[in-house]
Formats: sequence, structure tokens, C-alpha cells
Amino acid sequence: MQRKKADQVKLNKLLLKPKQKFLFLYDYGARWQFEIEFLRENKNADQTVKYPRVIRCKGNSPSQYGL
Repeated sequence: MQRKKADQVKLNKLLLKPKQKFLFLYDYGARWQFEIEFLRENKNADQTVKYPRVIRCKGNSPSQYGL
């Protein structure tokens, strides 16, 4: 199995099913962990909108690098 870096993988290539969750680890030093849930595929996506997009979040976002 060939491994790829996270920034080289498109979400649509993960073959997620509705309501499926995955753990996204960002900044390995600070170990920011985010639980991501795939809700549904939008087959009638508006071509003027950039996808994927956040539609709901929970909790406070950490400040990034002290900014």
C-alpha cells in the first residue's frame, strides 16, 4: 500500500460514507486533533462555492502559533 501525505489526499478519494467520522491530526508538535464527520455528498453543488466547507463546529478554536 502506497502512503501519501495528508496534503496530497483529496477528501473525495477517502470513499467516506454518510455519518462516518475520522480523526484529523494537525500540527504534530501541538497535537491538535479534530474529529471530522462526513454528513453527505452534495450532488447539486453550487459551482461558485468552494468545497468542502465547514457547516458546524463545536468548542473553541485554538489560537494558531500564538497569533
